[in-house]
Amino acid sequence: MVAANNDKLTMTLSSKGQVVIPKAVRERLGLHAGDVLEIEEQGDALLLRVRHESPTALRERLFGPPVPLESLVGMFADRVPPGMRGLSMAEMRRVALADFAQRWRAKEEAAKADDDHDDVIDEGDEP
Repeated sequence: MVAANNDKLTMTLSSKGQVVIPKAVRERLGLHAGDVLEIEEQGDALLLRVRHESPTALRERLFGPPVPLESLVGMFADRVPPGMRGLSMAEMRRVALADFAQRWRAKEEAAKADDDHDDVIDEGDEP
C-alpha cells in the first residue's frame, strides 16, 4: 500500500519483504518489470538506485555468455540422415543470410502493402 504524506511517499512492506514502487515513479524513472535495482543502506535509510546495463551485459546476464557458431559444428551430426552430409560454416552462413534476406523482403513488402492500402479511397468517400 502506498500513501502520500507531505510530498513523501510511504510504502508498506509485505509479508514476503516486498514493496510496490508507485506507477508514477516507475514511469518517471522509466522502470519496467525485470529492471535491476541496487540497494544501499545509509544509516536507518535505504537508497534504491537503478542499475543501468548495456544491452550486451543484460543479454549475457539473462542468457549466459555467447556461444560461437563454430562450437556447434558436429553437435547434431548423429541426427543427419544417412547419405546426407552436413553443411560447412560458409554454407550455413549463406543459408542463414538468404533466409534473413527473404524474411526482410517479405516484411518490407507487407509494410508497403499496408501503406498502399491506407492510401486507397473508396469511390463514395470524399477526398
